[in-house]
Amino acid sequence: MTGPRTGGAPAFLSLVGLLLPLAMASPSLAQSAGLVVGVVVSSTGEKIPGASITLEGIGSTMTDPLGAFRFGNVSPGNYRIVASRDGFSTESRYLVVLAGRRNEIVITLAGSGPLVSPYTGGEIVVPIERRGAAILVRAQVNDQVPGVFVVDTGATLTVISRQVAESVGIWASAETPMISLRTAGGIIQAPLVQLQSVRVGEFEAREVKAVVLDIPGFPPQIAGLLGLSFLGRFKVSIDVENGRMILAPP
Repeated sequence: MTGPRTGGAPAFLSLVGLLLPLAMASPSLAQSAGLVVGVVVSSTGEKIPGASITLEGIGSTMTDPLGAFRFGNVSPGNYRIVASRDGFSTESRYLVVLAGRRNEIVITLAGSGPLVSPYTGGEIVVPIERRGAAILVRAQVNDQVPGVFVVDTGATLTVISRQVAESVGIWASAETPMISLRTAGGIIQAPLVQLQSVRVGEFEAREVKAVVLDIPGFPPQIAGLLGLSFLGRFKVSIDVENGRMILAPP
């Protein structure tokens, strides 16, 4: 897509392809699915990175460098969850997933294996959640406001909602440049701002260009969209099957 311009002919940021899949997926998710989040620790309370986690009937993933894991869009019911890592015990727990709830669990592994992260080369791994055709990840704006963002490697700019903008003290004025956006509902105008920082996991990008917009079709719990003005600062690999996104220095 074409990058933004603040003068002359309008530039267009297309969001059409993302809006409809997310909008169609959201109502059913809110009504029927749950979120499973957890952390794996040693018997001394230290976080265990790189542990293998299996939620039977759903899939598998690995804990991130902070020992955390997540499974999104899980149907309500009773599940068995199994955690293991070399040098530690294998533990299984039973979990009741409730509809529309954040279901949290802590799993303790006995043993004295190495706690060094298996992620090398300066990369980090963060959990993602699949919602319809959209991929969601947690991010923090200006070291203040954490929220859930859509990952869109095809979008030129990052987008934040008006609520997020107000929370970090960003207010559009007559001097704020505007950008034209092509959405499913047609072409609209939105303020173009610069964020002090955007952080995902342990990685942070500073002076990130962003659009302030409540994107039509997005549910209110979505804080915005991570586009190339953030993602382009890193090498990005998305592992949908294992529910994780890997970021590495360029």
